[in-house]
Amino acid sequence: MTVKEKILREIHVMDNEELLNDVYTLILDLKGLNEILVLNDEQEVLVRKAQEEYRVGETHKHEDLFKNLLG
Repeated sequence: MTVKEKILREIHVMDNEELLNDVYTLILDLKGLNEILVLNDEQEVLVRKAQEEYRVGETHKHEDLFKNLLG
């Protein structure tokens, strides 16, 4: 049985409409992706750090970032 067949079988028996809606949204989101990014260890650490900063509310305004970049 192919992965596609397994997915379709599981979706067919699923009764949770909210979960089905989430699956559908995920499929639509993934349709636009053409490639998967592979990160090295350093990049992965930086992404996780940025995610944690965002999670705890450590964000910056675009204006401030551009001021820092442009001097």
